[in-house]
Amino acid sequence: MDNKADSYKHLVEEGITLMYQGKPEVALRCYGKALKIDPQGSDAWYNKGVCLAMRNHFKEALRCFDKVLEIEQWDTCAWHIKGAWHIKGVCLKELGRYEEALRCFDKALEIDPPDASAWHIKSDCLKELGRYEEALRCADKALEIDPQSSDAWGEKGGSLLMLDRTEEALHCFDKMLEVEPQSAAAWLAKGGCLNILNRYEEALCCFDKALEINPQATATNAWYSKGGCLVMLERTEEALRCFDKALEIDPQHASAWHNKGVCLKEFGRYEEALRCADKALELDPQDSDAWYNKSSCLVNLYRFEEGINCLDHYLKLDPQDSDAWYNKGLVCLGVPNRHEEALRCFDKALEINPQDDLAFEYRSWLLSKLGRG
Repeated sequence: MDNKADSYKHLVEEGITLMYQGKPEVALRCYGKALKIDPQGSDAWYNKGVCLAMRNHFKEALRCFDKVLEIEQWDTCAWHIKGAWHIKGVCLKELGRYEEALRCFDKALEIDPPDASAWHIKSDCLKELGRYEEALRCADKALEIDPQSSDAWGEKGGSLLMLDRTEEALHCFDKMLEVEPQSAAAWLAKGGCLNILNRYEEALCCFDKALEINPQATATNAWYSKGGCLVMLERTEEALRCFDKALEIDPQHASAWHNKGVCLKEFGRYEEALRCADKALELDPQDSDAWYNKSSCLVNLYRFEEGINCLDHYLKLDPQDSDAWYNKGLVCLGVPNRHEEALRCFDKALEINPQDDLAFEYRSWLLSKLGRG
């Protein structure tokens, strides 16, 4: 019996060593052998779960942690019970099962309330569920326990951003960078805040810094965001190169296709812009801006009927856009037998925005032309 116990203990310890030496496959074999000796060995199940989670095999890891919690259900003081709840919560979060993850972190925090990591990951789950005020409270709790937690500063900043408290979010990302100055994610997030605040030159510096630190992990978002700033600064050629960079890395980035199309339209390259709008809509048929841009390209190519059809798609998605109704009215004026429809469009624009002087002027002109002035 002692020999079996010694063998079990040796295999678990060997597995842990191998796991942290970056040899997960061999470590898993050790845990498998240990569990053949003792199928109820909770520390073997626990470490097997940790190893699987480290390799992103979250569903398999969950089964291991469930086994730990089943074996140790009457011993809530067992050292790995809290860890099992915590890492089970992480696995569920990674699988997008946020409500279940929250219950796990609540269990972990019952056992160990001053666990800053559990508080900040709970904050992340709440943020994903759109419960931003609760997420903010959890991030604050994590920072109360550990003011140097860069993750908690990041979570707090993310929730504040979603609550449109951008200046406060910016402060959080600055604090994150004080703790972790080489965090590409923090530079990217700071740049996003500065972009929202119309501080485009500063935002550009942040996106460049993110790309310098980690060109792989942040590349698509950094290039895309940099392109957006350059558009606002009317540096369209540079913006176009940024969107091209983003699309080299991620050809499925619908917004990058849309914004590339907007840049091309600015240069009068309407056929190319149209292809970009089509690609954006292939990836995201609900992208109202892409429908609008496609319509504009078609109108500039004198393909008015198709342009009107695209505006109709846009107005289904955003029926309260008075400018779109006004523009549809203008396009209808250029198509035979659509003057009555143009009149209805100007009426709709004025219903939404009674101060639209141009819509009023065109409506008056059209009524006169139709002999109803």
